[in-house]
Amino acid sequence: MEQQAVATRAVFVVGASSVGKTTLCKAIVDNLAVEPDRWIKETAREVMRTQGFSRDTTHKVEMQHAIMAAQLNAEERVLTRPRGNGPILLLSDRSAVDPIVYAATSSVDGESKRLRLIQDPAFQATLAFYRESLFFLLQPVLEWLQDDGIRSLEDPWNYNAHLRTTLTELGIPFVEIGEELKDIAERVEIASEVKHAHIEPSGRNRFAAEKLVRFIAGVAKRFGFSAPPCTISGTVP
Repeated sequence: MEQQAVATRAVFVVGASSVGKTTLCKAIVDNLAVEPDRWIKETAREVMRTQGFSRDTTHKVEMQHAIMAAQLNAEERVLTRPRGNGPILLLSDRSAVDPIVYAATSSVDGESKRLRLIQDPAFQATLAFYRESLFFLLQPVLEWLQDDGIRSLEDPWNYNAHLRTTLTELGIPFVEIGEELKDIAERVEIASEVKHAHIEPSGRNRFAAEKLVRFIAGVAKRFGFSAPPCTISGTVP
């Protein structure tokens, strides 16, 4: 129950390079009263800088394992800080799932590397926490795409397809925000509403499905979308 209470206040914003993760995280920090030092960012760049990796070694499982370990360590440091009263205890612009997807999409033997990382004991230990946390998967917006210096610009749609499949396989629920919703204020509004709808009935936390469906339908109508700007995936009541 203690872990569940913390997890409901953990938010992960994930997706391919240049989909607006950092921008959305910054806006969440500014608008939802998140303490800045609870925002985990630039994990991959720091590992590359300090451990001698580069975009040319993205395919190496050693690099992705180092990034996974750094991400999990950063999460642990944030979560062991004294808790405040804010709505979010941890905010991150990536997760330990990302190295798994990079390994899977970066080399011909990606599947074996992917399984090796999934089976890592430290990752397995955090899965229950991830399943109770709130994940936002951002879809690519074509005009936003640019080389981020971490790796050759991957096909972001292919990367996100693998990420979606992996999250689903691991039983991690997520909210998907589509390319139709580009305005940052509107994205923050969705993040805020979904965060408040993230409740904890007995057994496991779930999204309040009916409330979310009504909210998403309202957003679609208000902003003139023919389809909802975000969808809910994973285990829903």
